[in-house]
Amino acid sequence: MPLDIQIPEHRELHNVVTEMALASGCRMPKVYVTYDPAPNAFATGRDQESAAICVTTGLLTLLGREETQGVVAHEMAHIKNNDT
Repeated sequence: MPLDIQIPEHRELHNVVTEMALASGCRMPKVYVTYDPAPNAFATGRDQESAAICVTTGLLTLLGREETQGVVAHEMAHIKNNDT
């Protein structure tokens, strides 16, 4: 499901992805959250223009901001290297 900016965890995730997109020089990917208690994340898309990052609610619950930032940076590297 797309982010709901009214949910604080979703708003923080949006901010983290925005920061990582700027830092990496990539376009801002679409961001989704899936309801799953397992901590996980993935990047998908054919190229930077169609890229998306999805994280689970379990990841948002378990990890702090800095750890989430590391996970998002990892996914952004997949996007930047067309490894999605």
